[in-house]
Amino acid sequence: FFFQAEDGIRDHCVTGVQTCALSDLTLVSARGTGVFVVAGRVVDRDGLAAELRRVAAAGGSARPVLVKADAALTMQVFLEVCELARNAGFPGVLVAADER
Repeated sequence: FFFQAEDGIRDHCVTGVQTCALSDLTLVSARGTGVFVVAGRVVDRDGLAAELRRVAAAGGSARPVLVKADAALTMQVFLEVCELARNAGFPGVLVAADER
């Protein structure tokens, strides 16, 4: 699934034929390749897996992860985030690309 937000994330997104509200997602903001904000908590790359597991265990695993990525996020790091989300038990990953 791919969702591109030119002016930031709006209050809902469309994924294929399915519509979801942002409250139905777990937001992960990726700032560059080493700083992440997961559900409001700032973590580094080493703490990302633990934070995703914490959010999933608190009921977050029922909703997909939305990765809000800036232009500095590499494909390798994005794929690592996807793998960590999958390992934590999330059902899927969406991406919102910020061209800045």
